[in-house]
Amino acid sequence: MIKFPEKDFYNWDDFLEVVRLLRSENGCPWDKIQTHASIRRNFLEETYEALDAIDRDSLEDMREELGDVILQCAFHAQIERERNRFAMPDVIDAVTKKLLYRHPHVFGEVFHQDYSQDNNQDNNQENNQDFQNNIETAIINGEKKPIENIERDLNPPDAGKAVGTWEARKRREKGHNLTADAIESVPHTLPALWRTEKIQKKVASAGFDWENISDALEKLEEEVGELREAVEKFEKSPENQRDLNIPHGIREEVGDALFMATKIAQFYHVDPEDALHNTCDKFERRFRLVETAADKPLSDYSQDELDMLWNNAKKQEKI
Repeated sequence: MIKFPEKDFYNWDDFLEVVRLLRSENGCPWDKIQTHASIRRNFLEETYEALDAIDRDSLEDMREELGDVILQCAFHAQIERERNRFAMPDVIDAVTKKLLYRHPHVFGEVFHQDYSQDNNQDNNQENNQDFQNNIETAIINGEKKPIENIERDLNPPDAGKAVGTWEARKRREKGHNLTADAIESVPHTLPALWRTEKIQKKVASAGFDWENISDALEKLEEEVGELREAVEKFEKSPENQRDLNIPHGIREEVGDALFMATKIAQFYHVDPEDALHNTCDKFERRFRLVETAADKPLSDYSQDELDMLWNNAKKQEKI
C-alpha cells in the first residue's frame, strides 16, 4: 500500500506524482499494464464526455471531465517518461513555445527562428520507429515487456478487481442508486455504437443479460426480421402515407438491429466502432477494385453484373 499525503488542495506536481505511482511497481494492476494503444479509446471517450458537459453548461461536470482529459495527456506522457523519451514538462514546454511563436502580434518575436528547428530529424525518425516497435509494450521494474506477457505476469483478476472497484466508487460518487441512473449518465455526445456498448455493459453488470451467445444471436435475427417487415410495410404503403418515423417503422427497427449487433460485439470484447471502421476500409479497397475493373459507368451494369464484379474483387483481394 502506497501512503500518499492527505491535503486540502492538491497541485500539478501532486497530480503527476499520483499518475507516476499508479504505474509504479506497487501501483494499480490495471494502470501499469496500459500502453498508448490500449488506452487510445479512453482519450476519445473522455473528450466526448467533456464536450457533453460543455453542451450542458455544467460547471461541476466540466471541471471533472476536463480533469479526465488532462489525465489522459499525463498518462501518455508518463508512458514516454518511463521510456526516457519525454515527460509532461516537455509537452508543456512544446505547446507554450508554439503559442508564443504563432502569436507574434501578441508577444512580439519571442523566437527569432522557428523553434522547431531544434529538433533533430534523424532522431525523430529513430524515435518514431522505436515507438512502432514498442507500442504494445510497457515498462515494469525497469524492464520492457510485451503487453501480453505483462498481463499474464500481473494476474488479470487483479486488474479486473481494480476496474470493479473503480466502477463501484464512481457510482457512489455520482449518487447512482439504480443502474438506470448510470445509463442515463452515459453522454449522448458519444458515437452511437460506443454509447450502445457502454449501456449494454452497465445492464450486463446488473444481471440483465443473455446467458449465452445463441440467445443473443436469435434476438438479432428477430430484430432483422422486424426490420424486413417494416421495409415491406413501407414499400406497400401509398407514397403520401410513407413515414420512416412511425412506431416499429424503419428508423426504429434499424436502431434495434444495430443495438443487438453491438451486443454481439460486446460478448466477444470487440470494439463496435473499430469493427465498423475495419469494414469501411475493406469496402473501400474492394470498391476500388470494382471501379478499376469496370469498362463502363457502374449505373449501366445490371444487378447480376455488379454482383459478379464485387465477387471478383473479393477473390482478387484474397490473392
